[in-house]
Amino acid sequence: MAIVEKYFERCRCSVPHAPAVGRSDTVKTTVPYFHLTLTLHFSPWYYRRMSTSALGKRHTRQREMILQVFEDAQGPLTVQEVHAQAQNEVASLGIATVYRTLKLLRERHQIDEIILPNGETRYERVGLSHHHHFQCMTCQKVLDVEMCPVSIPQGTMLPGDYLVEEHDVTLRGRCPDCLSAPSKQAGRRRQSASH
Repeated sequence: MAIVEKYFERCRCSVPHAPAVGRSDTVKTTVPYFHLTLTLHFSPWYYRRMSTSALGKRHTRQREMILQVFEDAQGPLTVQEVHAQAQNEVASLGIATVYRTLKLLRERHQIDEIILPNGETRYERVGLSHHHHFQCMTCQKVLDVEMCPVSIPQGTMLPGDYLVEEHDVTLRGRCPDCLSAPSKQAGRRRQSASH
């Protein structure tokens, strides 16, 4: 496996993102190596050890927990959400550490910055499949949406010679929790009015 680590180090690229795996699963990934394509199988522990090089030379529990927050995330997160979730496991985690770690992870191409239409900045890990976002207008929660509502493929030439290279879509509405909240409150009001 040393040859794999040297390849990633020499290319200055990150270890390809692994799918979610259990403790006994093996990770399979394909990487180009000179004129060959290697298919590698290794344990999740080893894969995690290689990917934690994203945390820099100071491999701390705080940084590891922040990386874990992104691995578990269901959508892009704000700095405050990252801080709150990581602080559940590492109570001494400070907001300044979160900012420094986010900067490090961005520099090492482990996370992307997402700017929503309302100007809010959020972060998510790189290597996710093509997806878009849904933002609840009531609670502001943002989730990943795996379907693509845009049927214009990359490389399409639009009228006026505009070339489509990528697209980002943020759908807005209300999440299931917020949709059910008014009906629950209305039911409570009816109960209290009848007593």
